[in-house]
Amino acid sequence: MSRNLFNFLLLSCLLGLWASPAKGQLCTTPWHSATMTTGIWASEISWAVLTLDGEIAAGPFGSYEDMTAYNHDLCLGPGCYQMLMLDSYGDGWQGASLSVFDNVGNLIASFSMESALAESVVNFGTEGT
Repeated sequence: MSRNLFNFLLLSCLLGLWASPAKGQLCTTPWHSATMTTGIWASEISWAVLTLDGEIAAGPFGSYEDMTAYNHDLCLGPGCYQMLMLDSYGDGWQGASLSVFDNVGNLIASFSMESALAESVVNFGTEGT
């Protein structure tokens, strides 16, 4: 990912320009959910779900407080995605973790970001239910 795209996503997240669809919005696929559990320096954390083509499927999300759990609704169809994890200071997520669940609460994937990283991208998939 280019540095310009990284900066654009981070700035957009911090300014709240994007968000996952609101619960009242029509979602033609089963709802998924994500739980972000923060550690310390949570204000540095942001993340987004991308398609394999690099398009934003959900998010970006951010603006977190330390030691807090946050729930997010995701409108993701069956398929393969990339989890883009960002840390504005570049030292990892400091104990934070992100879990993605299907529409019945089954864990699909779990993520964290090691220290000394500003950005990490991991592939994951969803199935139809």
